[in-house]
Parts: sequence; C-alpha cells; structure tokens
Amino acid sequence: MSSPDIRMKEKLSLTSSCNLFRASLIYLILPFVVFCLGFLHWYIGFPIGFLLAFFTWKLWKTEAGSELKHSTRKEWIWLLVLAAVWVILSGIGGYAFQNFDFNSRNAIFRDLINYRWPVYYTTLGTVTFPSGSQSMVYYFGYWLIPALIGKLLGWQAANFILYLYTLIGVILTVLLISKKVRAGLIPSLFLLVFFSGMDSVGALISSSVFTSPYPTLWPPITHLEWWQSFQFSSFTTQLFWVFNQSLPVWICAGLILNLQENRSTFLVWSLCFFYAPIPALGLAVLVIGRFLNGFIFPTDSMTSPRERWISQLRDWLSLENLLGGGLITILCYLFYRSNAAVSTTRLVSITPVFIFQIVLFSLLEWTLIWLCASRFRKQDITWYLMAPTLLISLLFTVSDVYIISRRAPIAMLFLLLVWSGEIIFHERSKISIALILMLAVGALTPLFEIDRSIYRTVSYYLSSTNELTVDRCSAPQETRRSFPSKPEQAHPGTLTADDWCSLSTFDPDMVSDYVSDISNSFFFRYIAKP
Repeated sequence: MSSPDIRMKEKLSLTSSCNLFRASLIYLILPFVVFCLGFLHWYIGFPIGFLLAFFTWKLWKTEAGSELKHSTRKEWIWLLVLAAVWVILSGIGGYAFQNFDFNSRNAIFRDLINYRWPVYYTTLGTVTFPSGSQSMVYYFGYWLIPALIGKLLGWQAANFILYLYTLIGVILTVLLISKKVRAGLIPSLFLLVFFSGMDSVGALISSSVFTSPYPTLWPPITHLEWWQSFQFSSFTTQLFWVFNQSLPVWICAGLILNLQENRSTFLVWSLCFFYAPIPALGLAVLVIGRFLNGFIFPTDSMTSPRERWISQLRDWLSLENLLGGGLITILCYLFYRSNAAVSTTRLVSITPVFIFQIVLFSLLEWTLIWLCASRFRKQDITWYLMAPTLLISLLFTVSDVYIISRRAPIAMLFLLLVWSGEIIFHERSKISIALILMLAVGALTPLFEIDRSIYRTVSYYLSSTNELTVDRCSAPQETRRSFPSKPEQAHPGTLTADDWCSLSTFDPDMVSDYVSDISNSFFFRYIAKP
C-alpha cells in the first residue's frame, strides 16, 4: 500500500494537472461573458454568452501539454504564501503602496462600480454633455468581476475580490510555467518574480554617458527601467504598474504554449485582445509562429505531408477558433474603435545616438537571452520572428510615448522567460551558467520595485501624519495628472494612488484615452445597451 504522503502528492499533482487548462480558460472567458451580459443588448449578449459556454463545455475535456511535476502540500502552501505576499506588495487591493499608474486604474474601477453599464458620463470636469454621448471606452475587462461584486458590497469588498482574483491569476500563471518548463512550483514562481533584463547596468551607463540624473542604484527603490525612453518591463514591474494588461497576457501565452492542439488557439488570442489589445499584437507573433511550425516543422513524422496539413487546418479552422474567437475579436474591435481619441503613431527619428541607444538597450534587455536560447530553438519559427518584432516595437511612438515597446512585447518576454527556465532548470553548460549570471544581475530590477513597495508601505504605517485631510478629488486637474519625476515620492502621506477619484472629475481632453464621444459609434448605436 502507498503511504498517505505519496497518495496526497499524487492527488495534488493530478488535480492541478487535469484542471489547469479548464481553470485558465474559465478565468479568461468569464469576464467576457459578464461584458456581454452587462454591456450588450440582451438579444445579442445572451446568445454570445451561451455560445461561449458551449465552447467551454466542448473544450472541458482537453488536456494540455505534459504533466506537472509532483508537488507536495508544503510546496503548495509556500506557493500560496509567497504569491499572496507578492500580490499584496503590488498594491492591488490597496493593502500596500500603489505606484502612480493606480490613479487611473482606481478611477476606472470605481466608475465601473458606481455607474450603470455601459458607463455613460453626462459631466466631465467642467463640461456637460447630452445624456448617452460620452462613454468609457477602454480595456477594462480585468475589473468586471470585482466591480460586479462591488456594486453589491461596496468599494472595500471589490478591492478584496480584485486581490483574490489577481492571486488566482498569478497561481494559474505559475502552474502554466511549471507545466511548460517541467520545474517545481517555487522555482517557477521565483522565475516569474525575478526575470528581467539588466536595467541596473543600463542605469550605470546612462548616468555616466548620458548624464541622466535618474534612475540611480542608490537608494535601491528607484524605477530602474527609466534608464531609457523605451522599456521592456520585468514581470514584477508589470504586476506593480499594469496588472490589468499583463496578467491576462501571461495566462493566454502560457495556455497557448501548453496546448497540444490548436482548436482553441485563436479563441485564447481573442480573449487576450479583449483584455489588452496592444499586448495582443505581441501575442499574435507567438500564434503565427505556432501556426507556421505546424506546417514547416511537424512533430508527427509518421503521417504523410498531406495528412499533416489536413490535420493542422482542421484544428485551426475549428468552430471554437472561427466562431468563438471571431465573434470576440469583432466585438472588441467595434468597441475599441469607438474611442475617437486622436493618437498619432510616428516613426522615431533615426540618429546615431538613437541607434546606439537601441543597440545598448537590446543587448542588455533581451538579445543575449534570445541568443542563449538559439541552439534549442532552431526548429521554432517564433524564435526567428521574435528579434525583428522586438526591434520594430522600439521604432514607433503613440502620441510621442513609447507605449508599443512597453506593452506589445509582454507575450514575447514571457516566451523568453519560458525558454530561460527550460535551460537553467535542465541544462548544465556554459550557456546555462551565462544565463543564470545575466538573470542574477537582472533580478535587481524587480528587487528595486519590491523594495520601493516595502519602504513606502512600512513608512506609511509607522508615520503619524498619514492620509491628508484635504479632498484630493478637488485638487487641480493638472496637478492630479502630473506624473512624478520619482515614483518613490508619489502621493506622499498616502498609501493608495487615488488622486483621480473618477474619470468624471477631468475635462474631456484630460481623459481622452479612456472616455470618448460615441454619438456616431456603430457599437453603441446597435450593439450596446442604451
């Protein structure tokens, strides 16, 4: 007879392995179903919600990739504790210091709770509009389930659910990484938390060559990724600043990497488009690479080329991909194009200094890691597509901001993380040693993010002069919108970044990225609730 410990180990491994795909798919689909039922006409939203539920049922028995490594109860407990601390330090839920970007995210979250869906504004700052002419048009899918709870139980309950929802997403991400790289839960979590480019080296070079006053390596709470105008954010930075865009991309990328078949690949990509349209551009590279790999580098050598091609096409042309993924993509496209904000996309000026910056940035952030993976990826089209895609992302600005380089590469950075894990956890070579050394230097970036959160959180709880008594919502609009030159000094005296309060407290030109005139919008005329 097997001992209780062995039976428990097998049970934990079996449970997590069999249900991982199901849980991840439901995690991604449920908010979109809420969007359909809450924002669309009932005769449109209910059939789409029912159709997605049907596809979820069809995919329910799908198993993805290899088995998880056996995990003990002790490993699961450590995973829950460490992941819970990481999410708390991110500021999600309001239990620790929040970086400046939480101002807009808290305002969006609060409006999703306080306004009926769809969110229409009759007043923006000092300007009044006809009823139904201004609406929130943004990728707010990540907040929908917590906001729904908030409508019933209030702001604090909504933030607690947001924290739990994020913690579940982090655990799913770690499980997907563990399954793909065949590593334990704790090593997979550490890889996610500390994976980063070598920003500390870049900060040293930037301060000496370009005489940049920020960031510095001391005190160890600065935002190291500001050593260049463009940045490839570490995963800790993504969670601490843009969790609503990054975490769904991690799960989508992890799912696609673990899928045995492609009958739901485009469906998963379309859900990423719902949560984060700019990062979905980067995830498309992974999808295209997977599509081409199936035809150019087939894994099944026992069948004829014709049979392989037919099998591949049958997978990709499934109802889940065509009807499910197609409907989600079309609906999201119609919704996002309702935002009439004028954002100019420009090719940056190519100068010798800019070329030097691009080369230096690429060497420190991704090129060396990409090259380390080369000998293992010779039959992977995605590896060949990654380099030009990452380079191209650095060449464009949107409204003079390098937003494409900061968001689009998230999925490809996740892929670099997975490739790195496959090497350092299973290889003993000069390449693995070099990669470990580079990642050790890179780990300073997330450590600085974590240090800043700990420092500001502890300072807040130890201080006797916290929480300013003035009404932060009535402060001048420009003051509340102004980005601090040093994130570690943002909103002094307070724990949460909540100066925006509501998008309705700003004039239209101040929130044009989030609110739009939808008078001539096809989506709001024919699809959305009035």
